[in-house]
Amino acid sequence: MDLYGFFYFLGTVKQLQDLTGWQGHQVLYFGDHPYSDLADVTLEHGWRTGAIITELTHEIATLNDPVFKKNANWLQMLTQLIEDHQDCEDLEEQQILAKWMGERDKLRNDIKYVFNKQFGSVFRLTTTQRIFPDDYLGLQDIYTPNISNLLNYSVNHTFYPRRGVMPHEYISYFV
Repeated sequence: MDLYGFFYFLGTVKQLQDLTGWQGHQVLYFGDHPYSDLADVTLEHGWRTGAIITELTHEIATLNDPVFKKNANWLQMLTQLIEDHQDCEDLEEQQILAKWMGERDKLRNDIKYVFNKQFGSVFRLTTTQRIFPDDYLGLQDIYTPNISNLLNYSVNHTFYPRRGVMPHEYISYFV
């Protein structure tokens, strides 16, 4: 039986495995809930999983907005300036530092609430990742706001995870 491009729905895991003979990493399964959709098939069956996260559409549009990019870049630069000058003792320098810190606080709020007025980004606290994506990141291999986005790739395409930098891995001048 040729099952290339086959979609199966409204059945059980056992029925699908009996029908296809597929096991473990041969299956790419999509769902929109980290526990009820993705956890069992990942942990119990070893399937590869994809998460459908509709909030990504708004997040990506926001991240690509020129004003957001400008503010995010300035926030990074301003934070670096504060870090580099925070030990100043001169009164005038301290006043400038206080002004920078106030501007940084305002920028952080502006950037946060551009995503969602109540809680900001679904994926990020102000500077760190939320627990929400941890639920997904531990249980899925890929995520997208819409499964039709995969039509842009061949069936032989492999997505490779990128290695993120952890806070202790940044270059330190105090080695």
